[in-house]
Amino acid sequence: SKTNFTVTILTKSDLILRDIDILKKCQTEDVGFPITTPDEEIRRKFEPYSSSTERRLAALRKLAESGLRTFVFFGPVLPYFSDREEKIEALFQKLKDAKVPKVLVDTMNFRKDIWVGFKDFLQKYFPESLEYYFLVLEDESYYAAELKDRISLAAKKFKLKYEFCF
Repeated sequence: SKTNFTVTILTKSDLILRDIDILKKCQTEDVGFPITTPDEEIRRKFEPYSSSTERRLAALRKLAESGLRTFVFFGPVLPYFSDREEKIEALFQKLKDAKVPKVLVDTMNFRKDIWVGFKDFLQKYFPESLEYYFLVLEDESYYAAELKDRISLAAKKFKLKYEFCF
């Protein structure tokens, strides 16, 4: 029987592809994947047990080609790793190629309990990034405004709809 609600799915696993037939029968609003960086080596450090970015993008393309609406949750945007103009444009080009029409964008959450563990992670794997993070923390609102500008320009360049979650 029909219901009066729709479902939005956000997953890190390309195993969602095995359920395309079910998704098409349901009132699936859209299906999305979070992507934090277009750089696979960086992704493996931050998300070692999730599907690769390329597998996520391939899944998005297959979902779109099957008639399902797709989106990407670009978040958290990682300062130093995925917030630079060339990284954003590289990702948005891949989204366009995968027929993704919409991107939701969120920044890094620097709550103290999160930052403590994250800082240790950066110190261990990417000590060269810490200075940049300290600059971001000095003025998070300035950083957010600059990031919004970069995202807006790239989204317009690649004709992607976008929304900020910050």
